[in-house]
Amino acid sequence: MLDKHTKKLVIKETERMRNQLNNQIDHHVNRVEEWANEWRDTGSGLEEMYQHAAIVQQLNSKLEVIDRFLKENVEGDAK
Repeated sequence: MLDKHTKKLVIKETERMRNQLNNQIDHHVNRVEEWANEWRDTGSGLEEMYQHAAIVQQLNSKLEVIDRFLKENVEGDAK
């Protein structure tokens, strides 16, 4: 069970991590869109598009882990 001060610190740090991951996801989604346009226009860039899509998938998995951690370790303490 976390004390109130520790809980606030954990929430603050996980929110910082979530914001950072969301920024990275936005960046790579934009790259996917750019490479998709490149592929559509020129026929090249398909591999790059898939690479950035894979990165987005990995980052989304990290977000899911953070959300699960919060739910199990912080929100669960409120019960």
